[in-house]
Amino acid sequence: MPATLTDYVPAEIDATRWEAIEPLIRGLLDRAVDSPEALERWLIDRSELEAAYSEAQATLYINMTCD
Repeated sequence: MPATLTDYVPAEIDATRWEAIEPLIRGLLDRAVDSPEALERWLIDRSELEAAYSEAQATLYINMTCD
């Protein structure tokens, strides 16, 4: 997976591994969202995480169909 600049998701994450994404999911679930700004930050961070594992899923699918 190519390196990208993010605030929440590490640039070199292997989002195909549960062990890599579980702490980030837990972090989102445990985070207090007590203001509009906190909600906006939570949504941005969740979006970054979803993008990371969606990209990993697409790469796995492409690799599978090429074989």
